[in-house]
Amino acid sequence: TGNPVDESVQIGPMIREPDAERVSAWIEEAVGQGARIVTGGDREGTLHSPTLVADVDPGMKISCDELFGPAVGLTRFNDIEQAIEIAQFDNLSVYFSHPVVFFTNRNPLFYCKGMDSRRNCKDMWVDIAEDGLNGNEKLYSLATPSMGVR
Repeated sequence: TGNPVDESVQIGPMIREPDAERVSAWIEEAVGQGARIVTGGDREGTLHSPTLVADVDPGMKISCDELFGPAVGLTRFNDIEQAIEIAQFDNLSVYFSHPVVFFTNRNPLFYCKGMDSRRNCKDMWVDIAEDGLNGNEKLYSLATPSMGVR
């Protein structure tokens, strides 16, 4: 994080300090409800580091509302039925969801086709890791538009 004019900086400041405070507050609220910070979470003024919050419950604000900040929540599922159940929490938000599903098996498209037909979303990212997430995969491009209004 830093000055966006500096070519080595990958993420610049948020526009207003109250926005950066809101991002921190939502992260802290999620952690207080049982989530955990995997990476990031630091803030200095309007500079907020990109943050990954794991063990997010679908009913947490960080999961069912739009944060408009450099943080993302991660919710695990054990099977496709649980993933569909979790996805139904999207109805708590006025925003269209853009789910990203990570599988560790080789044939997730069969499952995702059924999942997508039972959800209210226009698209879904699917990512496969042959032997689990080992840090070498390109999981998701944050440059891709991923939200819309219902």
